Order: sequence, then C-alpha cells, then structure tokens
Amino acid sequence: MRKISEIVSRDIGQPIVVENVPGASGNIGTGQVARATPDGYTLVAINPTFSYVKYLFKQLPWAPGAEVLPVTTLLRTPDVVVVAGDSPYKTLRDLIDDARARPGQLSFGTGGVGSPPHLSGEAFAQAGGITLTHMPYKGAAEVVMGILSGTVTLMVSGIPSFTSYLQSGALRALAIASRDGQRSVVFPAIPTYREAGLPQLDAPTSWTWTGLAVPHGTPQARIDFLQQAFARAQQTPDYQAYLLSQASLPGGIRPEALAAQAREEQQYWQRVTERAGIEAQ
Repeated sequence: MRKISEIVSRDIGQPIVVENVPGASGNIGTGQVARATPDGYTLVAINPTFSYVKYLFKQLPWAPGAEVLPVTTLLRTPDVVVVAGDSPYKTLRDLIDDARARPGQLSFGTGGVGSPPHLSGEAFAQAGGITLTHMPYKGAAEVVMGILSGTVTLMVSGIPSFTSYLQSGALRALAIASRDGQRSVVFPAIPTYREAGLPQLDAPTSWTWTGLAVPHGTPQARIDFLQQAFARAQQTPDYQAYLLSQASLPGGIRPEALAAQAREEQQYWQRVTERAGIEAQ
C-alpha cells in the first residue's frame, strides 16, 4: 500500500495517508471504513479474507457484501510452501510423506485465525491428504522466526513474505503456485505445485491478492476515478520493478470483476473451511 500510494499521490496531486489498524483479521479497520463518509476519500486495503470472512466470524463490525464496495486489485502474488533452509525436507513429497506418517505432528504457522495463510494452509493440507497443526501468530514475521527456530514446520503464504529469506537461503521453498504452468521468473528453481505433485493447487485461489474497497454509497464516479488512478500506477516502471522484486503480477481489474472474483472465491473457501471443521467464532 505504501509503495503504490506514493505513486498515485504524485499522479493525482493528493496526499494519501496509510494508517495501520490491526486486529481481528483486518475487521476492525474494515469496520471503521464501513462507517466512514462515502466520499471516496477513505479506503481500506482488502485481501482474500474479504471473500470468506463471514464463514469465520459470527459477529463483525461490518456487513460483508453490503457495507463496503470493492474498487480494484493492486497485485497478485503466488502462494509458496516454505520450510527452514536446513529442514530435512528437500521436496514437497518429503514433507507430505512425513506428515502422513505422523498425523498432526507437523505444524503450519499463520498470521492468525482467518488470515489468508490460515486458509491457504488448510487448502494445502487437504490437497495433500495430510493433517497439520495450526499455530497462529500475530504476523508473518513472527512465523518466519518460528520456522527458523524450529518451533514451526512450514508456512503457506504469498511469496513477498519470504523473498529476502529465500534469496539468502534461510528458508527453502518446496512449491509455488502457477496459473500458466510456468515457473516463477524471479525464483525459477522452485517447482510449481503441479510439478511437486499437487496440480489442483495451481489455481487462481492459490494466488493471494491485495485490493481496495470503499464505503457503500460512494459515488460511482469516485470509484471509477480511484480504479483508474491505481491501475495507471501499476503500469509505471517504478511499480513494475517493485512487482518483479516480489515475484508478483499487477492487478488493476474493474470493481465488478473484483466483486465477481470474490463471489467465486467465496464458494471455494467455504468448502475449505467446512472440510477443515473451522467454525465461525
């Protein structure tokens, strides 16, 4: 958000302030935006949690599908399965075989219940036919420290959480999501899920995205203005270089396309949560 906001701010001549509002898988911040004046000046960053949040929380400070409207996406990043650089698991098959032999003894870390890595980890376990123990932390950085210390076995998340650790060798990636069958240009040594034996995870739902939303009632002209401004920013050399460094792809889709995408993801993640036995809290 900070990177692209700088670019958009220069383009439209309007300062953009990024405020971190943590808590409840982003629902506290989303609730604040839902209650804000719908004038196009208050936005909230969203991710796939936007699609399935109602399956995880009984009480929310905002009404999914009613109080905030999607604007556009800012980037798409492939999920990757990572373990410690000195882990005995050299391949995804090594990890899956051990997990099947020791059900529940391997763990996956996440940034909290209901976070994208939580659902991605559950989807991975279901695809591999294994049982993993969920270990929620406050954020990805803490999970990485847990992996490096040996407290946590693995994490499944968007690759930007790990780029520097992968480049240094501190972490090892066992598989990465692909939508076209090709390996990552930035990390060509990482096999795709298909190559690693889980072709069903080479799908759009294995790509984490970041997007924007505004309060319900925001004029369509303001929504269109924002979508176009953030789409232009994604085509600048500065942002393109940033995306490449993060092994990610641009977004920029229209509001109606993002809404349709969220509806499709909702069905997929509902099945994942039901199979995992995750009940709304």
